[in-house]
Amino acid sequence: MRAIVLGLVAFLLFQHEANADSLIGFAGDPKMCFIAVGLESSDNMLRVLPLGRTPSRDCDVTPAMLEEALKSAFDWLASEGQGVQPRLVFLGRLYDYPWLSRGLTAWAAHYPDWDGENGRPMQEGVSENDVVADIVSLMVLETLADSAEVSPDVRTGLSFMPALLKRYGYLFERPSVEKVMSGYDGKLFAPSDMPDAKRLPYDALVHLRIVKAP
Repeated sequence: MRAIVLGLVAFLLFQHEANADSLIGFAGDPKMCFIAVGLESSDNMLRVLPLGRTPSRDCDVTPAMLEEALKSAFDWLASEGQGVQPRLVFLGRLYDYPWLSRGLTAWAAHYPDWDGENGRPMQEGVSENDVVADIVSLMVLETLADSAEVSPDVRTGLSFMPALLKRYGYLFERPSVEKVMSGYDGKLFAPSDMPDAKRLPYDALVHLRIVKAP
């Protein structure tokens, strides 16, 4: 089974042109959807690689899968990492994590610094990357309000990260974000039955910066 997983992950790393030194964590079904974690020691970075839904795979990656993959990676670092201390967790595109893409949209819908009518930051001179980074911070540090009509996974977001990091002696510092994509309520075009749909971010490349706890 491990050989199958390693073969699939090697193919996934090749597809993403990832310069990972080694596979150190994974979770999920190696024949369906799974999440792998590779170590890029030259950048002190963990690269998370989700293999989710395609026409031939009727499945999605989940928060539990991401949490388990990261735990297995940090377990490996603790036992065999020879002192390697990652500073970054690169999630890649939020769109590859359906609950995070929906969560970004749900948070942005009520975020005062995002102009949903025009699909841009409310304040001139502020980049969309900075505003979305602030939203991602909230997705790590808080859960979405119960009043939001979203699934439990969307409400959870990345709120498991602080406890996970603390378990291994790390703290969440801040995210860095680039290549934000926005659309009408998370879609490229406004649905015909939603003429007042907001233009909201639904995708971005995200790094989570982490530090060793003092």
